Amino acid sequence: MSGNKRFFARHAKSSALVTTLAIHGLFLIAALTLVAVNIIIEPDWKPVAVNIDRPRVPVTKLKPPPSKTEPKAKPRLQPNRFDVKTRPDQKIPKFSLPPMRGISGLFSGAKGSNGGGLGPVGVSMPNLNLFKIPVKGEKVFLILDCGEEMMYDEMGGIPAYTIIKDEMVRVLGELGPATLFNVAVYQNGATYLLFPKMVSATAENAAAAKGWLDPLNTAKTGMSDKDVGVKTLGPGGAQREDNLRIAKFDDERYKWQERFYLASMLSMQQQADTVFLFTNEWGLQRIAKEKIGDEWYSTSAGKQWTECYAEAKKLHAAENKKRAERGQPPRVIRDTPWEYNGIYFPDIERPPTPEWYHFSPRDFAEAFIETRLKFATDSAEKSGVTGRKAQKEFSFNVVQFLRADSGSPDERFKKLATLCSGHYRSVAGLDAIKSYVEAGQN
Repeated sequence: MSGNKRFFARHAKSSALVTTLAIHGLFLIAALTLVAVNIIIEPDWKPVAVNIDRPRVPVTKLKPPPSKTEPKAKPRLQPNRFDVKTRPDQKIPKFSLPPMRGISGLFSGAKGSNGGGLGPVGVSMPNLNLFKIPVKGEKVFLILDCGEEMMYDEMGGIPAYTIIKDEMVRVLGELGPATLFNVAVYQNGATYLLFPKMVSATAENAAAAKGWLDPLNTAKTGMSDKDVGVKTLGPGGAQREDNLRIAKFDDERYKWQERFYLASMLSMQQQADTVFLFTNEWGLQRIAKEKIGDEWYSTSAGKQWTECYAEAKKLHAAENKKRAERGQPPRVIRDTPWEYNGIYFPDIERPPTPEWYHFSPRDFAEAFIETRLKFATDSAEKSGVTGRKAQKEFSFNVVQFLRADSGSPDERFKKLATLCSGHYRSVAGLDAIKSYVEAGQN
């Protein structure tokens, strides 16, 4: 016994370690046994059906994604094709391009055009003007009044009219082939158009315009006061009788489409973006609200009116005979009783007139826009252009020629030009016409 005690006394620590390991081993075996039993021996279970009310979601048909056309790859320049070397100390000489009339923003906003074969290419003429009104546009339309009133003595006569024509021809010759143009002339209710549609301002087409306008109302030796008006136009052109009555003008009582009406509507039909009107008066832009009979002409005042008209024509013929003897062009007067009696017998009683509806500048501006929209060539543009946008797409400019003695600007022309993003100028007499032309050419 004493020997065993001494043995355990010496190995007390070793015995405790062995005992601890044995106990831990037993716990480990028991734990593994429990895990194995839980894993291997599964509980006996059966699936149970449970009714759950779920909201039904409607089936949405999937749409295929829109096909995208991949842009074509731009061709690349071959490497090392251009070998450009610069030195930081290299001095580049200063240079400037020569002035190029008629080019500004080239090819900006190109679109199809209404005839003529050329679309707008963003062309403007910053140095070109007509009677101090700048000519800026891609489609220019000029309208010239060639009625007798434009050649009255107080306006400057035939010499003044010739200067006006020459100025128009000069501008047409400087437009440049990238610009489209057309020209219309009118005499009271007769309107003539140079080209059926707008054409490129080539030298050939500008020459055709010059040949058409040169003989118009030109002084000739031995000419009569009747040798004026549209019948004196040169070769080319054709009379237009289109029914372009629209908006408030679409009225049977306005059958003649007076004075500048038809010509201006032709410019809108052809989608001109810059329109110039050269005239002396607004004219009879009106319709009668009532009818008046001819009873007045049977009265003494009516008979005097008729007699004075005949006498005035005799006085006019005698005056022109004296002018011819002096080598002067004849005095031109429009052949109506109102004109003749107004010149030679201004104080006699005039015939009664009905109540009128006078077409206003706003009536014209609205008719312009409706005509542009009606004849727009691009269907998408036609459906999407509002009246306000269409109004900004063109300018209507007016040069009014006045009597040097007592002429006054017509406020209706001023208003019309303002409504249509244009300019208005009044020029009184021959000297003023010369002054404006000289200033425009310098």
